[in-house]
Amino acid sequence: MTDKPWMWSIFSKEEIDELMTNSSRIMWDQENGLVIHLTLSNNQCMDFLHHYFMTRETEFPDAVASTEFIEGFLFDLMTNIEQHLDKEVPDWQERYYNLNAEDED
Repeated sequence: MTDKPWMWSIFSKEEIDELMTNSSRIMWDQENGLVIHLTLSNNQCMDFLHHYFMTRETEFPDAVASTEFIEGFLFDLMTNIEQHLDKEVPDWQERYYNLNAEDED
């Protein structure tokens, strides 16, 4: 067994240097927010586009299933964004909608 991190068995030194340089540019704070990295295989990209375009064509019988597919993806994305905000900026709704405790009385 080796003491090297797992990534050294997958990536070359040049690739790791590039990843470290790029990731060091990502700033995590309230002002810069959330970075979402979306990884899809080519088949998943094709599925996504198929279902998206099917939602545009209402005369196709499977447009409803495609709409559910796209809505499911967006629901998961929105859930992840909401969870991020709940963790990083617990009062995000009050700040965004300019609410305070006095307004609720």
